[in-house]
Amino acid sequence: MTWDWLTDLRSTPALGAVAGALAALIVAFVTGWFTSRSSHKLPHERLHLLVQIQKGLPSGTDREGVIRTQIGRELAVLRRYRPPNSPAHSLVWVSNSVALVLTALAFTGRISWWGPIAAFAVSAGILGLIWLSNS
Repeated sequence: MTWDWLTDLRSTPALGAVAGALAALIVAFVTGWFTSRSSHKLPHERLHLLVQIQKGLPSGTDREGVIRTQIGRELAVLRRYRPPNSPAHSLVWVSNSVALVLTALAFTGRISWWGPIAAFAVSAGILGLIWLSNS
């Protein structure tokens, strides 16, 4: 097996810029995912927090019934909530894997960079559809 492609890759002047941009995109994706997950509470988590707040309030404090109204809204959201299905998540993982393989092939010069770009766009679209179906 010859490693000529690796030597050619190391001598590419734009490799540092491409690697830096790719690293920045990966870090941004991971950071965004963790941020959205930690800021987006599921309906049962919000309902649990509201019940704990209501238990901790002295009697007569919530005269307008704001907490009770919000608990009712969260119960309605919980009734409509549908967890993401497993095949959809599998599709996201498969499309991300295809995008990574296409990226590796683009680095070797075997395919154009439009392949990985299109694959990442399709993967992002699938992920967006899953996210919108649960909002």
